[in-house]
Amino acid sequence: MNLLGGGIGGNVIISAERPLRISAGFEVANLDANQLIKTESKISGDSNIAATIGLTTILQDATGAVDLSRLECNLHITHIGKEALDRLLVFLDPEGSNPTLSNARAQLKLANPSRVTVEVARGQLNLTIHFQGSLIPTFRLDRVPIAKMKNIEKLTAAIPNWKDLAKVLELIGAETYSFTPEGEIAFQ
Repeated sequence: MNLLGGGIGGNVIISAERPLRISAGFEVANLDANQLIKTESKISGDSNIAATIGLTTILQDATGAVDLSRLECNLHITHIGKEALDRLLVFLDPEGSNPTLSNARAQLKLANPSRVTVEVARGQLNLTIHFQGSLIPTFRLDRVPIAKMKNIEKLTAAIPNWKDLAKVLELIGAETYSFTPEGEIAFQ
């Protein structure tokens, strides 16, 4: 499928159990990050991204929000320009309050990234950046609590019209349908 000037393929599995679980695996190639950015702040250099993404999450029954303590995500970026990676680091630390991430941003001025891994498990984020050549050592940031990251809140907010969507997902994921004595349909 074409998306943001590149291609994306993969699968999504929705388990309509309580609570709702979503698992997904994607491969993306040549996604243009500039298509996500407002005109005045476009990335001046290489804005294309290639990656594989694995995701498993559980959504809260009441709101559809992502349960951060049970989120698992593996993002393996095989191509990203230094300006695009800098934007990712700014997203993770918009106020520049994490000195380790500020150090990684400084290293980007000296070398190009060759690959990047972002892993999230049990509410913790791990980030690894490998640089081209051997002059700059591999950057590692381990066990950062994602609940404290400012922009993560926006990604995990409640889903609008969640109750209606939950009913549709329950219908799609049901293995059997039956009727209650009151004449209402029941999904299992």
